Amino acid sequence: MKKRAIFLLLFLSGSSIIFAQTEKGRWLVAGYSNLGLDIGKNKYKSGGTTTENYKYSTFSLQPEAGYFVTDKLAAGLFVDFYRSSNKYDGGDKDFSTMITVGPFIRYYLLDYKGFWPYAEGRVGFGLENYTNSYNPDFESKYTFFTTKLGAGATYFVTERFGFDIFMGYDYDAWTDKTVENASRQVNASSDNKDKFGSFEMNIGVVLSLGTK
Repeated sequence: MKKRAIFLLLFLSGSSIIFAQTEKGRWLVAGYSNLGLDIGKNKYKSGGTTTENYKYSTFSLQPEAGYFVTDKLAAGLFVDFYRSSNKYDGGDKDFSTMITVGPFIRYYLLDYKGFWPYAEGRVGFGLENYTNSYNPDFESKYTFFTTKLGAGATYFVTERFGFDIFMGYDYDAWTDKTVENASRQVNASSDNKDKFGSFEMNIGVVLSLGTK
């Protein structure tokens, strides 16, 4: 009887460590491979002639943070930020900035030898702004609505830190609003919309924060 009690105590202690990462009251913080900086040159080759068209730089950041409202179920907010610029031979430049914000939910299904498979869904609203130096009276703006549904898995290396992979389907609906005259009046058309659907994969890291 004493051995059984000791075994049960050890089992419960082990379970509290196994499930601690996703228990109610913890915080989930994640960041993905879209976190990056890219600087380079675009070149065009025709026959034996190579022309340098422009230099470019891009920066993107994709964090999300949530709270475990119940065991294994986290809800929170994500923010996607993207910035790019191109500089051409003649000195002209153009810039594009995009930001998306919205809620997400993630449900971890179970623990399998340290791997936690999960399902995730999110909805966001965003704005993209494009300007250039060679036509200061032109400004292109896009507002968009985005949804993403998918599944992934987190492998917790420690109780608080893990590696994450996510695969899902992303749907975006864009509306164009363009400023194209000296008075900088916005010309918007409800018919001028683009819709995109794509599959994507992200790799990143996850932190599970808080006390037991």
